[in-house]
Amino acid sequence: MREHPAVASGARPPLVRSVAISISVLLLVVAALSAFFVLLQPGSWLAVVLGCVVVALAAAAVARRALAGWRALWAMLAALAALLPVFIAVFGAGTTIAGIVPTSGTLTRVAELIVEGQRSIVEQARPAEADAGITFMLAAGVSLVAIIVDTLAHHGRRPALALLPALALLAPTIIIAPGEVPVSTLLAVAAAALVVLVVARPEPVVASTRASQRGGPVRSVSPRARSAARTVAVVAAALASALVLPVLLPPVTPGSAPSSSGPAPLVAGVDPSLQLGNDLRRTNPVLAVSYTTDAPTGHYLTLAHLADIGPQTVEPVLEGTVAMADELGPPPWLGASIETTRSTTSISLELVRTRWLPLPSAPVSTDGLEGQWLVDPAGVSVSTTTGSVRSADYRVESLIAAPTTEQLQAAGVEAKGLDRYRALPADLPASIREFSRQATLQATTPYERALALERFFRSGDFVYSEFAPVDQDFDGTGTELIAEFLQVRAGYCVHFASAMTMMARVEGIPARIAVGFVPGRPNDDDPGIDGAENWVVTTDDLHAWPELHFDGIGWVRFEPTPSRGEVPEWAQQTALPEEVEPEPLESIEPTVPTATASPPTPSPTAANPTPGPTESGALTPGVGNEGGMDARTIGSVTAFAALLLILAFPALWRAVRRTRRLRSSDPVRHWREARDTARDLGLASDDTRTPRELVESWAVGEATAVLVALEARSYGATQSGPSASASRGEVGALLAALRRRSPWWRRAAARVVPLSLLDRQPRP
Repeated sequence: MREHPAVASGARPPLVRSVAISISVLLLVVAALSAFFVLLQPGSWLAVVLGCVVVALAAAAVARRALAGWRALWAMLAALAALLPVFIAVFGAGTTIAGIVPTSGTLTRVAELIVEGQRSIVEQARPAEADAGITFMLAAGVSLVAIIVDTLAHHGRRPALALLPALALLAPTIIIAPGEVPVSTLLAVAAAALVVLVVARPEPVVASTRASQRGGPVRSVSPRARSAARTVAVVAAALASALVLPVLLPPVTPGSAPSSSGPAPLVAGVDPSLQLGNDLRRTNPVLAVSYTTDAPTGHYLTLAHLADIGPQTVEPVLEGTVAMADELGPPPWLGASIETTRSTTSISLELVRTRWLPLPSAPVSTDGLEGQWLVDPAGVSVSTTTGSVRSADYRVESLIAAPTTEQLQAAGVEAKGLDRYRALPADLPASIREFSRQATLQATTPYERALALERFFRSGDFVYSEFAPVDQDFDGTGTELIAEFLQVRAGYCVHFASAMTMMARVEGIPARIAVGFVPGRPNDDDPGIDGAENWVVTTDDLHAWPELHFDGIGWVRFEPTPSRGEVPEWAQQTALPEEVEPEPLESIEPTVPTATASPPTPSPTAANPTPGPTESGALTPGVGNEGGMDARTIGSVTAFAALLLILAFPALWRAVRRTRRLRSSDPVRHWREARDTARDLGLASDDTRTPRELVESWAVGEATAVLVALEARSYGATQSGPSASASRGEVGALLAALRRRSPWWRRAAARVVPLSLLDRQPRP
């Protein structure tokens, strides 16, 4: 038989083709990996991951050329073996002998990296900091995907299948950040996929032996066309899914840490109130901070201030100067006439991950913080310039301010430079203005209006509830959610602080939200010495409160949340002329729940509320929180669906092969389907027997038509018509007869685990 010209010419030498496939696989992985820039901050993780991929592909290429037989297996083993010393050198530094020999400490380090990576994924919001744990998991996962893609591209009979693992690299971004995969990434993946198709296409084969035997023209069907069609379909379906699925999926927010263990993220997402609520709802609180102070009643510890409130989001103050954090103040907003006392506090972060350091309200200086920090003197707050911090021990000198009632009564609220804290959104719900007006009818000064607002929330009409906002779908901040809270009149500290902040702005008073901790409780096991008392703070002590600015005094803390926190002396209700109940609103009828002042017993669904963003450091602007789903829930569902797809893949592929064979008119394909069916059912199917011997062993009369057509085809018969090929019905009757010869459990196993897929057969 004459060779096809494309085969005989040797236009594509094996070495060139192999190198081209490896390079195209690398390009495809790089293109898909670019989607992770939506989830991760730029950093060294990209170089580490790409370095591992290059090492794996290079080792596989060398093994493929140097070893004979089972090249696919040798290539995969060589790639994994080459990655081992790379991972040891990069991630196991300090735990090896001579830098390359792993020890038990190396295994311990790997376990630590996995735990660290899992915690980072749970805790951080995007774009997250790719710490050592995330980098390790990403390098291992992407390298494994690259090895699988490379193996399928080099040795698979269907190059299009090699694209599926690579396209799976887009899945995390599609799930966590629906609709945010850049179009440039999708186009790059599509282009790289087509390159893989071109260089990994199988060689052309002769499609019609019968025509050759008859002396007719040989029709050559190029697999390039067939592979191109399949690949274009796969790529188009994957890219369409990347564009369509985000529209169908609800918004996703990273899951919170487990309620009973693990680190406590302190502030999260654009709306840190959601994570605060999640931590308050923990079944078992987590130790967050311990501190020692000479302040007799402990300290409110502030993390961050929130200023810009939109319809469903609130954004933090992210301004400041990169500098050493040793000299912070005194704060520029603290009036010189205000009586202050100096306090020294030593703070230790425990099981927390945070960008902002917990500080007393008026810090002056710190000791023990090394390196550069982002210092906001108007806050005052101190945060990391990038990423987050998990542990720190530092000492803070701070001022405890004690403004008098007289000073507050005389203070105005016209100071310049505070427009950000007076801003009201253009679409502010009318109900917020009306509630504010009714609450402050009898107040004449800004201070009296502030006290009236505080009393409005603490008068008994509102109840403290950590679950009502989740159950009634208004958890978080933002003007729309504040309006809903004022109707329901049940929520936790976040809702009280947000509502009073917005209502104070309606009254012309600069206001902001502070997020942090109440003082906690004295440490009975270690009470302290020399006038310094030890305190412990858990996630139960997370709190949010409003701070209002008065000219000549500065930012003053108020406490509108009933049964939470401590009302400072200057915020007591004694300054009001008289307690006048607000008039009932004619246009708005508040919905007062029947709950008591104590938090209601959580329902099974409320015990695990929809978590919000969880990274304490990355307060990412512009992300909404309504209707979010737990990323862990979606991830679990996706993993389960992927597992089902993997388990079902053999059966699906076997069904596809069966359908294609039955549609063919070639008796050889019909016979192969009959033999493979026998193989799946445990019947005789070995290649050492002739087709007639196999038919005799099967003892089924339905095999006659298929056997006659095969023998006529094999021995070069030239007749045409029905006898030249068995009909689809005749082939189907043979397959049904073979199944009837096997017990039910064999038939079930043949569907789930078709053994015939393991046979490597030449093409017809």
